Amino acid sequence: STKLSYTPPTGKEENRTGAGGGPQRQRPLPVIGGNVPLRGTFPPITEAGPCADAPYRAGMYGMVNQALEALVREKFGDGVWESIKERAAVNEVAFVTMHEYPDEVTYGLAGALSEETGIAVPDLLRAFGVYWVSFADRGPWGKLMRESGKCTYELLAALDAMHARIAMSFPALKPPSFRVHADPDPKHAGCKLLEYRSHRPGLAPFVVGLLEGMGSMFGERVDVEQVAARGESGAECDVFRVRAVSVKGVVSA
Repeated sequence: STKLSYTPPTGKEENRTGAGGGPQRQRPLPVIGGNVPLRGTFPPITEAGPCADAPYRAGMYGMVNQALEALVREKFGDGVWESIKERAAVNEVAFVTMHEYPDEVTYGLAGALSEETGIAVPDLLRAFGVYWVSFADRGPWGKLMRESGKCTYELLAALDAMHARIAMSFPALKPPSFRVHADPDPKHAGCKLLEYRSHRPGLAPFVVGLLEGMGSMFGERVDVEQVAARGESGAECDVFRVRAVSVKGVVSA
């Protein structure tokens, strides 16, 4: 299996073409930290089309697919992006930020990237979660993110309110819900429990990456453990135990 590594951002972009017009250099994917057992099922990719058997029909705004395209082009090269579009039967020349695309498009691209690279879908989703935070931080929502919290725990607690504000610009937005409360277990003092609810299946790895990406944004190390998976043992949602520690060793309040 392919091992993904995390390279902290330097603020400098590498050239896509090497000296003398040589091949593009692939940069390491952002993440993967420790071994985080993840549960949940990625929607099926069938001959009838990406996620054709998934029991829902929803849409994602174009900025999600724009972020996925940016990740693939940056880490794997333009050729891989064109190849996975062909695999997933995606004919879009460019994704439009404010346009709503079927979820099947995004899931299909993720499945195609896994087939193209040999990297497991959960690892790719986790890497995408980390990348999504930096992508959003560089964009028009970066200021709102930083105004919503000064550390991982604060931003987590503010995510639902932040999504409500974003929905004013994206009226068809169907965001997930993030509920945060203190872990009552004395053995995990200082940790938070995150309840994640979404109508979209299989995104627990993305949430882990999202948490790790928040930690990177705030200069914190974030350890994540999935303690419940939606649909398992009667659980109604995914639940994660989160511990955020600053690089100086101070646990976030």
